[in-house]
Amino acid sequence: MKYKIILKWLFPILLLAIGCKIQTTHYNWDVVFYCGAIFNDADNPDTSRKEMIKAFRDSPYIDYEDQITPKTQYGRDVFNNNQAYEEQYAFYDIRIIYIKTIQIFHAFGVDAVYSVYLASLFYALCSVIAIYFFCLAMTKNIFFSFIVGLFVMLKPDFKEFITSSPDTLAAFSIILVVIAYFSRKNWPIYISVFFSIICRTDNIIFIALLFGLTLVRNIIKKEDFKVSVFSIFISVFFYIIINLLYNNAGYRVLYFHTFVEHLSFPLSQPKTISFIDIFKRVIPEIPYFIYPLMYLLGLIVIVKGRLKDIFTQPALLVALVAIITFVIRFCLFPSIQARFTFQYELLGIIVIVYFFKDSLYLFFNSEKK
Repeated sequence: MKYKIILKWLFPILLLAIGCKIQTTHYNWDVVFYCGAIFNDADNPDTSRKEMIKAFRDSPYIDYEDQITPKTQYGRDVFNNNQAYEEQYAFYDIRIIYIKTIQIFHAFGVDAVYSVYLASLFYALCSVIAIYFFCLAMTKNIFFSFIVGLFVMLKPDFKEFITSSPDTLAAFSIILVVIAYFSRKNWPIYISVFFSIICRTDNIIFIALLFGLTLVRNIIKKEDFKVSVFSIFISVFFYIIINLLYNNAGYRVLYFHTFVEHLSFPLSQPKTISFIDIFKRVIPEIPYFIYPLMYLLGLIVIVKGRLKDIFTQPALLVALVAIITFVIRFCLFPSIQARFTFQYELLGIIVIVYFFKDSLYLFFNSEKK
């Protein structure tokens, strides 16, 4: 009886441990515009900008003078020029779900700056919870699920994963897609695909690859392929709609703005970079890229990596898609920050648990018989 009581407390202990671990907030420059999203007023950008600056000055969660006060011409333009502020904001307002989450937290009285971080922390927590209950569903063992959740939380890059950006939300949405994919239930798949695209449009890379390869498998094996086709249709349709509704500056402008020079006026005075220049930029980063790629390649080896098994084992297919997506996204956006790479490690955990689910279930439940 005491054993069962202890097991029931493991999940709340896990949540408490996450809360204790994430005491020091970590912000990047994105916090300026996501905080600004709370006050965004298309009819009066001057008010939006001034309210954003006031929020930073009044917030106890960030040192305005040390962390926020602009020290470059780009930063001064953003803080003092309505047009510059509006054009920068165009990179951020496409993150629909993340912005709505920030606004909800602020509506409940949370500090505007902390609301941005709390939104990221919330979806990191959702990711851990999703993995916890996925492991519980696969193994029917609370202790194993707790250990996996604790392992995720104790990884050094988990803290760096949580910052003022929607990367934790993107990871959570992809985790839901994979879990729904493994469930093989139509509506959870459709809903998770829709949710993932509106969370972050570049999730279309993973989704299109996953259901594209699944479609090939369905055709080869002469199986029903309506779920694959409809999932691809949903992702492409909403990807196009969202990009039409929002003033997306385009990939090459974003790349130049991120990796070459911060532009004060990226929409009215855009600068782009050629794909050859992008390729040259990627080459020096390849040594840093090897570790996470080798981690993913290791999954294929660990999870019985014969190529012919990929189209028969859903776990192997997801692992392969994760590897391809990682490579594509690294080439398009060559950064190895934890907020960009950590989600692939989470996918790796899900893949391994799913592939070995039968063995794990027997191992943890044989003693009960």
